[in-house]
Amino acid sequence: DGNFTMTEGNFSPTTNVYLSGNLIISSTNVGDESDTGNLIFDGTGLQTITNSAGATAIVAEVTIANISASGVRMDNAVTFGSEFIMNANSKFDCNGYNLASGYTWTVDSTATFITGTNTVTFNSTSGVSITTGGTDDNHDFNNVVMDFNGTADSFDVITNDMDIDGNFTMTEGNFSPTTNVY
Repeated sequence: DGNFTMTEGNFSPTTNVYLSGNLIISSTNVGDESDTGNLIFDGTGLQTITNSAGATAIVAEVTIANISASGVRMDNAVTFGSEFIMNANSKFDCNGYNLASGYTWTVDSTATFITGTNTVTFNSTSGVSITTGGTDDNHDFNNVVMDFNGTADSFDVITNDMDIDGNFTMTEGNFSPTTNVY
């Protein structure tokens, strides 16, 4: 039921870690993409992500399982690891802050993803696979940046259409959706 505060070191779980409290980050190097476990937010009330460090290398692979009316809310910009998953009926509020994620983005159709006026940046060296959950206000994006490190990388919207209300910026790679993007 407590908070998880990361001040130094490398958070790289080899199994899932369940968090029912808040995530407080004050280090710029707290994780990497070599881990095999996810940080799972499964609280029963509001959970917050506070990042006083500014640009964070990678927090971890993240799963949102909090199904409370308040869900999980970002209180600063943050970077997640290679995987962002929202389970059924979960809620995640970017609160207008920028979010960076890796190569797998999976949002259930009953989940609520609130972007606000932010930018979601997909950083990858191996391509991005997206399941949006839908195109309504509970699943759309404001601005999207595809920031890859190689021309072989691809940005694939594989399930559900993708709604981008603002700008879509592609710095490198291949854009190859198998569904509609608008």
